[in-house]
Amino acid sequence: MSTFDPQVLAYIPVEEIPKHLAKLHPGMVLSKMHHESLVPGYVKDLEWNFYDELHRFFVHHTYDDKYKVMAGKYFSVNTVRWGNLPIFIQVANAKINDHMFYQSMTIMGIICLHQVMRLTQKEDDKVLLSVDWWTASHWLFKWLHGPFNKRVLKLQKKQDAEDNEEIRGRRLDLRRRNFSFLTDEANFINANKLSNHVKMPAMPETFRLELKDYSLGEIHRVECGVLEILIKRLDDINVEIWPGICPHEGAILDKKHLCKEVAVCPWHGRRFNKTVLNDTNKTTWTFLNMQVVHRGAYMEVSELQSKAKPESCVYQLESSPV
Repeated sequence: MSTFDPQVLAYIPVEEIPKHLAKLHPGMVLSKMHHESLVPGYVKDLEWNFYDELHRFFVHHTYDDKYKVMAGKYFSVNTVRWGNLPIFIQVANAKINDHMFYQSMTIMGIICLHQVMRLTQKEDDKVLLSVDWWTASHWLFKWLHGPFNKRVLKLQKKQDAEDNEEIRGRRLDLRRRNFSFLTDEANFINANKLSNHVKMPAMPETFRLELKDYSLGEIHRVECGVLEILIKRLDDINVEIWPGICPHEGAILDKKHLCKEVAVCPWHGRRFNKTVLNDTNKTTWTFLNMQVVHRGAYMEVSELQSKAKPESCVYQLESSPV
């Protein structure tokens, strides 16, 4: 029995989708396609990945110049552009049952596409992603089904590969290190807010980072206990620092993500200015529940006391790439 209580109060059962598509016109023809892959991660992260529409622009270069028509926790309707073409598509997404999503769209009023995605935890750290879709049109446009389905399948495989490499593997690694997220119970609303969702694990011991181990003028990515940072030693007094993990949803930030001394998240475009730590001024950098203090020959990384209120790291919410 399903434990999911959707906002979508009525929907066509999967087995009845072809029948309803065929009713659109006496001359309708349908073709069905299937794709599945075993991907790294957990069902809750794959669901968050589906809800997260912002990454589609930055990771997959889709949803170009979209605008949100409407949304609820478990449904979302967007109008998007097809690549650089002057073709506009309204895409409706919804979670309609446990681990099951629908996506429906119409292309130029000629082709109707209905996708059904199912997620099944197959191993401790792998999920079977299964996608069925029906392409429907009048028989006059049946010749479009072949190239259209081929394009959809190619896009599905491309997005799978990109998500596996960029997002799913990273989230799995963070889970294994006891990270969690405020979006562990994800939906279309919270998954598309550019706020801090990362919950870092406890760090009971202070980490000491010896600065002499890092050459001057070079950018280094360093893991300091549970905290990941980017540092650049300017001289024996000043050190530039950026987060090495995006506090939004955990993306890796590396030196390749720096543009004009601003770190840009590759998943959602959040931007992080550098902070200069100076031993003379005893400056402190706070990030989520962590703090970094410059103490001359070394930097000290520790967890903030529970009564302390962490400051927000500096960022901009603009989503345009640098």
